[in-house]
Amino acid sequence: MQLDMSVFSSKQMINLDSEDDDTVTVSCAGGSDVRATLPFERVAVCGTVVTVAVKGLKGGHSGVEIHKGRVNADKLMGQALSELQRETAFSVIDINGGDKANAIPKACVARLCAADGEAVAEAARAVLSRLRESLVSREAGMVIDVTVGESGEQAVLPPDAQTRLIELLADIPDGVQAMSADIAGLVETSLNLGVLQTMQNGVMMHFALRSNKQRDLMQLEDEVCAQLSRFACDVDRFGHYPPWEYKADSTLRRVYEACYEAQNGVAPNVEAIHAGLECGVFAKGIEGLDCIAIGPTLADVHTTDERMSISSVKRTYELLLTVLRSLC
Repeated sequence: MQLDMSVFSSKQMINLDSEDDDTVTVSCAGGSDVRATLPFERVAVCGTVVTVAVKGLKGGHSGVEIHKGRVNADKLMGQALSELQRETAFSVIDINGGDKANAIPKACVARLCAADGEAVAEAARAVLSRLRESLVSREAGMVIDVTVGESGEQAVLPPDAQTRLIELLADIPDGVQAMSADIAGLVETSLNLGVLQTMQNGVMMHFALRSNKQRDLMQLEDEVCAQLSRFACDVDRFGHYPPWEYKADSTLRRVYEACYEAQNGVAPNVEAIHAGLECGVFAKGIEGLDCIAIGPTLADVHTTDERMSISSVKRTYELLLTVLRSLC
């Protein structure tokens, strides 16, 4: 991000950071983070603690798996509490779900305080059971757990803050926002509520935003921040990195495709990804950059099971030499 791009004279770049040797990557998403805090001053009430938990969801990467219909546990809890408050009275002690902004939350736990704990617990089980039935085809492993705990004085969110929090969780957009008009099947713009954390005097929400188009990323960021502000949240935006936008007239891509087909007898897959690559940073810093990303076949990347096909390295190396000769 801090590199002086003026030291480069070339307008063509081959990035060796793709994970399938039959694929050439031609676009990636940029992104940013939005962190919001809904502030409040706790109040004391007497009642019974009811713990409501949603667990066992699939979760996943907020870029490469955002289109797979996986349920966000934080959003699901917001929907459940929104339905529950229409049926019975309770106060929210805390609500927590997710641990990374760029991961779809798999679990969320809310602790409630109610004058009639057993009645609220029964109503919560019914609400969550209905939600589970509607999601069973997408989240077969979903588990609901509702327990009744101790009774006594509890420090809870005040009614106004609780109403705003539940409405916000139920209403804030999440997941895929737009598909690409240029590349079939590509998610172009998305957002993910990855972390929901209750502190002593506020609830923090951390969103990861992505788009393969810079203008759309900025527009989504503005819209999300405006909606959060309407719910009286303190909002901070940070962590911006640029997208690598699809270049329809790429000479480099055409040369690579021709060389690949000559070597393998078939055309390569042309792919755009909804995750980040270094190409976005270079494309922003070098005007008119023509760029592709290729690489040998890798598996289970960024885990202790990571491995690489040696025969794929040989094929990719030989292909790279052919492409370079064709460009000279």
